[in-house]
Amino acid sequence: MPMIGLGLGLALHKGGGVSPVTILGAALLGWWTADRPALITQSGGLVSSWKDVVAGYDVTEATNKPTYSATAFAGQPGIAFDGVGTLLTLGSVPFPTGSDESQIFAVVQQDALAADASARVIVSYGGSAGANRRDLRRNVVSAVNRGSIFYGQPGGTATANNSGVDLSSRHVLRGVFGASSRIDVDGVAGTSGLAVANTGTTRVRFGATTGDTPASPWQGVARDILVTGPLTAEQETQLLAWLLSRRLV
Repeated sequence: MPMIGLGLGLALHKGGGVSPVTILGAALLGWWTADRPALITQSGGLVSSWKDVVAGYDVTEATNKPTYSATAFAGQPGIAFDGVGTLLTLGSVPFPTGSDESQIFAVVQQDALAADASARVIVSYGGSAGANRRDLRRNVVSAVNRGSIFYGQPGGTATANNSGVDLSSRHVLRGVFGASSRIDVDGVAGTSGLAVANTGTTRVRFGATTGDTPASPWQGVARDILVTGPLTAEQETQLLAWLLSRRLV
C-alpha cells in the first residue's frame, strides 16, 4: 500500500477514534465511505466521483450516476444505486489478483424484492469475464434474498450463497476470496467454497459487474465499501463490530 495513502487515511481519522484505518493498518487496501462528503463529487445529488480514504482510488461515472443523500441509509449518508444501471468504475485493479487472498466488505441496504430473481452486484473487481473476477452480490435462493459471492476458480466459475440471513434491508456483507472462499452476512459465516483463481486487473466497479457491458445492477444503498488483504482473527472481530455499528443506526 502506498505510504502516502495510509498517511491520508490516518490524517482523516486523527482524533476520530476507532475506524478501519486504526483497526487494520496496512491490511486495509481501500475504503469508500459515504460519511466523507469531501471525497464525493456530486451535483444535485448525482455522484460522478467517490474517492477512497486510503489512497484516493477514484471510482467515477459520467452518465449513469448513482445518487448521494445525507440521509439515504436509515437517516445516515449513503449512495443509492437504482437497480437499472447506475454504477461507479475504476479502470484498474490495485487489489490482490490471480489467486492471492482478499476480502470485500460492504455496509449496504438491499432493496430488491425476492420476487425479482436477478443477481444484484454491489462490488466487482477483476477482468471482464466471470472467470476472471470477484463479485459481492445478492442472489435469490428458494425465494429468499441471500448474500452471495461469484468468482473465477480453477476450471471455471463458482458461486457461494449464505443461507443463514435473509438479505433484505440493511446488512454487513463480507466476501472472503482465497484458498477457501465464502460469504458472511452480519457475522454469520457461510459454508466455505472453492479456491479463487485467475482474477484479472481490468477494473473495479460498484453497482454492477466488471463486464465490458455491465450487468446485474445493485438496487439499494451503500454506506461503506472496503477491500482488505488477509486479516488476523482479532482484526476480523474488531472490524466486524465496527461495521455492525454502522448498520445498526
